[in-house]
Amino acid sequence: MLPAPVLPRLLRVLRLSDGQRVLVRPVRPRDTAVLQAYVRALSPSSRYNRFFGPVPELPPAELDRVLHLDGRNQLALIAQTCGNGSSSVVAEARYALAPDGLDCEFALSVADDFRHKGLGMQLLAEIECRARALGTRRLVGDVTIRCTRSSGKRALP
Repeated sequence: MLPAPVLPRLLRVLRLSDGQRVLVRPVRPRDTAVLQAYVRALSPSSRYNRFFGPVPELPPAELDRVLHLDGRNQLALIAQTCGNGSSSVVAEARYALAPDGLDCEFALSVADDFRHKGLGMQLLAEIECRARALGTRRLVGDVTIRCTRSSGKRALP
């Protein structure tokens, strides 16, 4: 029997290009309110780019699914700022391995005020690292034509 792959830590602090730090951690079942608040706070354009339609908030079934992923083959991460006794979600990223284990579908979004600071690329790198550790060959994600700076498919070395 082969040993289980060593996966990256689930808690990580990332430094953004402006020097600000964010905590990246898995979504937990008690994150209902903070996750919905994050989605509601996205601009209509950002919600459209993330969900491919005019979604004002996560539907109850989708929210429940995201809150209860298995944490290995499917995982949702959030990035939070922390300061002055409060925290705010500023990005979310998810992945799901295909049944054959060769492809890993991902999705991510970054709050409008935190775009262009390198957070999206760092979250994608986190997903890529986990996918590689699980033996995945490709990351696959759908993007809207508006997201011209993103690529929908990325081969893993």
